[in-house]
Amino acid sequence: MSANKKSPGTNWVTKLLLGIPALAIAIMMVAIAPPEHRVGFYAFAALCGLIALVALGKGRLRAFCGSAVGVVVLVAGIAYLAHALARDRASLGGALMFCLVFGLPGAAYAWITRFGFRSELYAPNDIEGAQARVDRRLSERPVAATTSATRRAMSPEERTMLEALLRDLPSAPDRIARSAGGFAMTWAMTMVAFVLLWKATGWFLGKVAGFEVGWTSEWAPWLLAIGGTATALFALGVTIRAHRRWTDPRPVLRADLDSGEVIEEHRRFTAAKAFVEPEHGAKLYLLRTDDERVFAAYDRFPLDDDDSPTTPALQPRRCLVLVRAPLTGYVLGRAWSGEPFESTEAIEMTAPPEDWPESDEFCKLAWDEAEHRLAGRPPL
Repeated sequence: MSANKKSPGTNWVTKLLLGIPALAIAIMMVAIAPPEHRVGFYAFAALCGLIALVALGKGRLRAFCGSAVGVVVLVAGIAYLAHALARDRASLGGALMFCLVFGLPGAAYAWITRFGFRSELYAPNDIEGAQARVDRRLSERPVAATTSATRRAMSPEERTMLEALLRDLPSAPDRIARSAGGFAMTWAMTMVAFVLLWKATGWFLGKVAGFEVGWTSEWAPWLLAIGGTATALFALGVTIRAHRRWTDPRPVLRADLDSGEVIEEHRRFTAAKAFVEPEHGAKLYLLRTDDERVFAAYDRFPLDDDDSPTTPALQPRRCLVLVRAPLTGYVLGRAWSGEPFESTEAIEMTAPPEDWPESDEFCKLAWDEAEHRLAGRPPL
């Protein structure tokens, strides 16, 4: 298990439920825009397009578009509240509800993500320097003649690595705060999607059946209450499930530190295959041992398209030394040596991420079936 393992992303069902309707409404607004109101329709279509990018996008693009939507909604809520205070006190309750239900979650999203420029959300964590020192120390050690795994005393560099990793992990209050932020973001996205569907349905019913269910209709308070409650419950359910799946490795990591030992593994390989993930360009190397087992190693560099690699590209070689923490299995260092494998064109992976092998582990894939299982090629 790698110490820098990424957490799973948003469920694709949720993404599609939010993104596809928003994209469809954006296209519809452009298609039906009357000449006298084209600017307003196009602006609303742009907002729907941003929401679709929030739901379907990733990384900094998603954070930027989400922050833009959040700010637009917040500004609209403030303008609505100012208008109610100045000219229409009867709508003051609706304005306050709009700011509470839409404005505050939108502002929370923009504050948490900082338009995608909050570097700590995307930059590598602070354990890379310690890991580089461990790797250099390993590269100076002789490689065993056979595949083996032995326990030994933890070096000062390896202890520093584990301590840095422990400091980098979120505490219980941090986990609760991040879950609260996730709830705010999910609620904001689902509420905006609800309003878009409400507006589109109201427009359709008004045109076809002459039935008014829009923002100014008598049904509006009930629809807003139902929509706000339903989306809040949905966001709460998503957040609770995600928080429960978020395991806390800190107690076991402290036990690793208390043990004062590490496991040093010596691996020797006879062949290598390279695969590439098409969306971000991340590379997976499968390496075969002389007893026909298959070992997986991923290239270590940021997955954001706008970031530059902070570590050299992985160069698989015949021999590998790995150092793991005994209980958590975190990889504290890796050093390649021996003759490098001949470079070959990487095979594009088509398998979903949940079917990818675990990094720095032997996997259940048979060597001759790897291309079929990961890239959909006919079996050899």
